[in-house]
Amino acid sequence: MTSPIDITAPTGARATVIHGPDAARALTVTGGGDMTWRGLTVTGARAGLVSSGAELRLEDVVVRDNGPAADDGAGIQVAGGSVSLVRGTVSGNTIAISGDAVGAGISVRPSATLDAVNSTIHGNAATTTGTIAYGGGIGAYSNATVTLRHVTLTDNRVASASAAQDGGNLYRAGSSAVTVEDSILAGGATSFGPNNCSTSKPVAQGRNLDSGSTCGFGSGHFNGIDPQLGTLRAHGGTTDTRRPAAGSLARDNAVACDAGGTDQRGALAPAGATCDIGAVELGGELVTSLDASRATVAAGADLTLVARVTNAGFDPAPLTELVVVPGAEIVSVIPSGGACDLALRCTFGVLEPGESGTAVVTVRAPQSGPVVSTASGSSGLPDPTPADATASRVTPVDVPAAAPTPAVPTAPTVPPAPTVPSALPDRTAPVLGALRAVGKMRRGKAASIRTTLSEGASVSVRVERVVAGRRVGKACRTGRRTGRRCSIFRLVGTVKATGKAGTVTIRLPARIKRKALARGRHRLRVTATDAAGNRSKVRQLTITVVR
Repeated sequence: MTSPIDITAPTGARATVIHGPDAARALTVTGGGDMTWRGLTVTGARAGLVSSGAELRLEDVVVRDNGPAADDGAGIQVAGGSVSLVRGTVSGNTIAISGDAVGAGISVRPSATLDAVNSTIHGNAATTTGTIAYGGGIGAYSNATVTLRHVTLTDNRVASASAAQDGGNLYRAGSSAVTVEDSILAGGATSFGPNNCSTSKPVAQGRNLDSGSTCGFGSGHFNGIDPQLGTLRAHGGTTDTRRPAAGSLARDNAVACDAGGTDQRGALAPAGATCDIGAVELGGELVTSLDASRATVAAGADLTLVARVTNAGFDPAPLTELVVVPGAEIVSVIPSGGACDLALRCTFGVLEPGESGTAVVTVRAPQSGPVVSTASGSSGLPDPTPADATASRVTPVDVPAAAPTPAVPTAPTVPPAPTVPSALPDRTAPVLGALRAVGKMRRGKAASIRTTLSEGASVSVRVERVVAGRRVGKACRTGRRTGRRCSIFRLVGTVKATGKAGTVTIRLPARIKRKALARGRHRLRVTATDAAGNRSKVRQLTITVVR
């Protein structure tokens, strides 16, 4: 190569897969020069990739399930030059031969260099019927250079027919330079039992965690500690990771953070006071919003506030709370999926990524304003961006104009009868909570859905059948075999109900317009209208009718 080469898959490693031939390496890079690969998965070959002489950078790359290889480095073989692995995953690669089995996940040959950061190397295995099996995860030959920073190196193993087996997770030849910094080594094994590191120990920097005692990290590190990791799977980002539990000692104990400011998944790091050990930074990324039913409110009228806290991060947020300061007299409070105390501290337990907790608070405006309201979300995990976990809004109060001063009569007059002021008009729209089905929807059987109402109202449920179609131009049509898939919504009928403030159960009859609902998917569009004619926003729920 005479100039740098950059190969990027815009759809990412989960969608861009290079499936190699069964009997050969999937990819080979030879010669000098710089090359960068981004967003690829290499799998299904006799071995993954070999790099010889190049300066190869792998970003958001997955090398998995290659083998059984007949050579070292079933996943990645660094035969010369250097390889930088950034936010990558190397897993499930195997060596099964009769000769020496070295470096099932990654092998680093003499004079070659590996630099791995924010990466996971898991579940690779080097086995031989011969003598030597070294380095299930990483095997560093003599004079090789290996640097691991914020790496999770777990459950890799070696096995041979003899006692010459060492370095279940990490093998270091005596003359190689291997440095481990702020990383986790756990669950490594040989045929004889637990074994994370080889007899030749790596140089320890930062603060590392060894689930056993074979790495020799010494004081200032965690030795003999279970990191409490979950299974290898998608926890956000484009490559699979193993996420630590909230109580893991890996949390908030790294000495330094990676210069990139993120973990393997792209989550901000640090989330708390300092970074976590290993490739994953556990954090509670909460976003709070606060909406009102109107831009201004008349003095003495009701105003509905909708406070919502959403988990916008990659990790479940435990002990999630939403504290609302409404700024006016409270009329009613309706939480969705949680409970609120008298101080408007609403608890929602664990919010999974993408889930929200909501509190609908109705207040009575004072005679003069404004109504200043705030809402703040928090959880049992540190939030890397705490500013967007708090929301506020100011709702002006419309004060009636003062009555004109009456003129002084020139002669005695009979004062008119006092006029009773008319009530202020109700312009507050009812608020519908989230919809959920109660039990299964069966053909020919009545069913129910449940929601909440901020005030008494009539409820309308529009029932539509969902029909699969194909896109033809801008239209969605049935009976087509080509074109992008789409959905057609055909009206079945409308169901009416009434409900009071609080939880409302709406009964769907066995037949609508004298016909039972057909099997398959149906969309329900629900609105609520109060006595003053104010209409809520539409809520939708998709149900499936079974036999």
